[in-house]
Amino acid sequence: MKLSTLLIGLIIVGSTILSLYIPSNWRYFLGFIIGNVIGQITQKMELKKTGGGKMKSKIAYEELPKWKYRLYKTYKQKINIQGLNITLSSYGKVFGMIKKNMVTIKRGYAWDGPSGPTIDTKNFMRGSLIHDFLYQCIREGLLGKGYRKFADQLLRDMCREDGMSWFRASYIYLGVRFFAGFAVEPKQVILKEAP
Repeated sequence: MKLSTLLIGLIIVGSTILSLYIPSNWRYFLGFIIGNVIGQITQKMELKKTGGGKMKSKIAYEELPKWKYRLYKTYKQKINIQGLNITLSSYGKVFGMIKKNMVTIKRGYAWDGPSGPTIDTKNFMRGSLIHDFLYQCIREGLLGKGYRKFADQLLRDMCREDGMSWFRASYIYLGVRFFAGFAVEPKQVILKEAP
């Protein structure tokens, strides 16, 4: 038995035993830490097996104070949806579009990257970009809410393509399936007027 497999087993057993003695308000935090540790270990194991987790294509982005990231150059990604022709824009500025089976996200698009109790890693960035863009299209009424599951599955699949471990990609998928439904609901805009 490999040392890393033994270590993962010990972490799972140890955390289960510890959770019996830890107050309930700390269990979520413990689960987050242990999940990320196991995810990082299994990811390193898989990268060794596969030769480094080669990414299909790269995105270029910068970090921002309000949003986490802004796309530095236009990014295109084929997706498995046929027959769509939508454009996401605001005040005359086009941020992205889906035409037939190609998503194009324009330079300057800002998104908040991976959300929730997680760590922003390179193998999460491309998936979070497309996922946030599709969620925004749903929120704006350009895509129906039925596309949410597709967006969540695409996030998982892109993270796996970029070298994320199966374990981590799976718990991320379950996290967005169970807890991200609010993110596709339309945002209420409160307009203010000055005298």
